[in-house]
Amino acid sequence: MLAGQPAPPPNKPVVPPLGNSSPEQARVLVQHAADYLQRFGRELAIIEFNRPRSVFNSVSEFNPNGDLYVVMFWANRGGVQLAHGRHPQMAGKDMSGVRNIEGIFVNKEIIKACNTAEGNGWVAFKWPNPASQQFAPRRVYAQKVDEYCIAAGVFVD
Repeated sequence: MLAGQPAPPPNKPVVPPLGNSSPEQARVLVQHAADYLQRFGRELAIIEFNRPRSVFNSVSEFNPNGDLYVVMFWANRGGVQLAHGRHPQMAGKDMSGVRNIEGIFVNKEIIKACNTAEGNGWVAFKWPNPASQQFAPRRVYAQKVDEYCIAAGVFVD
């Protein structure tokens, strides 16, 4: 939370604003998350990235619109998800079989982007947009940090 902003009531779920951030803001958020992982290590990063009210997953200086969230996978161990900023219950689960409406294995594609020679990249696919309840174009930026893959994405027109 930014200084001076009230925290949400403790037992109320966090309901994020929908669809205001740009692809560049997603890329910058991933860079901040990568810096956090490098500075504080895997254990603390997983805890922080799995907290829906974390600075990475709610309104903050890193996430001014509050509609972004961080996901983290092992980069070379299939599709095991280590963190999900909106759905922390996914942590520890193999998410490699998740497909979109077009049959694209989206998490495999995200991990593939991390494992390019550049160690980062963009992935585009259709995904259910919570605001419209329709499948919409989504762009996800992914970056490899050591043996991990960190990503965040936005819906685009």
